[in-house]
Amino acid sequence: YHKNFNLNIIQYDYFQGKQWQAEKQADPFWRLYWHPQKSKGSVSLNKIHLNIVSNKLYLIAPYTPFTGINKGYFRQFYIHFMAAWPFNLIASKIYTFPANLKNKDIIKTIINNINKSSNIINQKMQCMRLCILALSSVPDKDITAFSVDKRISIADSYLNQNIHRSIKNEEPARAVNMSTNAFARLFKESTGLNLQAYFIRKKIERACSMLQYQNNTIEFIAESLGFCD
Repeated sequence: YHKNFNLNIIQYDYFQGKQWQAEKQADPFWRLYWHPQKSKGSVSLNKIHLNIVSNKLYLIAPYTPFTGINKGYFRQFYIHFMAAWPFNLIASKIYTFPANLKNKDIIKTIINNINKSSNIINQKMQCMRLCILALSSVPDKDITAFSVDKRISIADSYLNQNIHRSIKNEEPARAVNMSTNAFARLFKESTGLNLQAYFIRKKIERACSMLQYQNNTIEFIAESLGFCD
């Protein structure tokens, strides 16, 4: 699936504030957080409670109903992004991994360019680089919970390319040289969802992103994603 891997940066920033409170957020995208200084912040999921420390990065999977709290002055760097199959199907979870020298150098490069309001293309490239490193920290067992089949990766790319319209099951089946019924079985076994439910979920994820971070009307989004078909 690496050949067709797709990653989309939705939003990123570095800011300072006096309070941060996110109550049971469950957005359809990945979240990556880093606090450069010791803070009174924490992220929690169910009974798992993690204090935010400067030597770790925090990676939160899509649809994870986490709670984030910080009382008092803090600085925060974050990235919101979407990743292609199978990373869009990871179960709700909060991952942590070391904020090593390599990761910090990438973040510092991004922050410097943000502060200078310059080199937007480089900012996004560095963000993508950091996100890929973050995803590489996801344990294999969480990824291989879904069968990593090249045909599903090709089908996922086909859905991304045609997200602006409705499709029939035989279209991606034809793209991977399979019969419609055999492909439908493989897809359900690999993703846990039937093709149409999976495609609707992708459309909703894209719509949420467009609503939250772009200046588009609901009518424009519906037309752009084929909800009017």
